Amino acid sequence: MTVWQAIALGLVQGATEFLPVSSDGHLALASFALGLVPSLAFDVLLHAGTLAVLVVGLRREVGAMVRGALRLVRAPRDPCADADLARRILVASVPTAVLGLLLRHTAEAQTASPRIVAAWLAVTGVLLLCTLARRGDRAIGIADALAIGVAQGLAVLPGLSRSGATIATALLFGVRRDDAARFSFAASIPAVAGALALELPDVDFARVGILPAAVGILAAAAAGALALRIVFAVVRGGRVWTFALYLFPLAAGVAALSFVQR
Repeated sequence: MTVWQAIALGLVQGATEFLPVSSDGHLALASFALGLVPSLAFDVLLHAGTLAVLVVGLRREVGAMVRGALRLVRAPRDPCADADLARRILVASVPTAVLGLLLRHTAEAQTASPRIVAAWLAVTGVLLLCTLARRGDRAIGIADALAIGVAQGLAVLPGLSRSGATIATALLFGVRRDDAARFSFAASIPAVAGALALELPDVDFARVGILPAAVGILAAAAAGALALRIVFAVVRGGRVWTFALYLFPLAAGVAALSFVQR
C-alpha cells in the first residue's frame, strides 16, 4: 500500500465513520477503486484516528462513563446519573460484543463482495428513511440501550452503517434526537476500542508499512472531526433520513457495476 492510497482510505473512513453511510462499505468500495484487496484489519486500524476524535468530542460522556463505571464497582445499584450512563453503555456493549465476534468472519468474507455491500447499503437507507418525521421525547432506557447494542453488533456487516443503524434504532424507539446521537456514539467507543484490541495483533505492519498506517490514521482523524460536527447538526435538525437519498443510488450503482464487470 502506498502513502497516497493510505491517505485516500483514511479520508474515506474519516468522512464516513460518523455519517450514517457505512464507513466499512465505503472503505470496501474505495479499496476496489484503488485496486486493493479490502483488509478488515487495516480498516480497523484506521478507526484509531476516528476513535481519538470521538473520545475528544464526547469527553463529557467519556468522563461520566469512567466515573460511573468506578461507582458501579463499589455500588452496583448506585442511582446517580454517571452510574446510570455506565450501566446503559454496558447493556449496549454486551450484544455488540457477542454479535461482533459471531459475525466477524462473515463480515470479512462479505467485504470482498460488492453486491453484498450494495445490499447492506440499501438496508441502511431503508432504516434511515424510517426515521422520517420521527420526533422522540424521552431519554434512553435499558431496553433502548439493548436494542442499540444489537443494531451496533449487526453493523459489523459491510454496508450496514453503525451510526445509521444505532441512531435510527434510537429514533424509532422514541428517543430524543440529541440523546440518540450522543448515546449511539458513546456506545461505539468501547466497541471500536474492543475491535482495535482484537484486530491490531493481526495487522501486518511490514506489509502495510508504518508510514502508510500513520498517515492513514491522521487522515481519518482530520476527516472524522469535520464529519462528527456535521452529523450532530443533521440529527438535531431531524434530517438524518436524507442520507437515504444518497445510499439508494449508490447501492444501485454498485450492484449494477458488479454485474457489468462479472
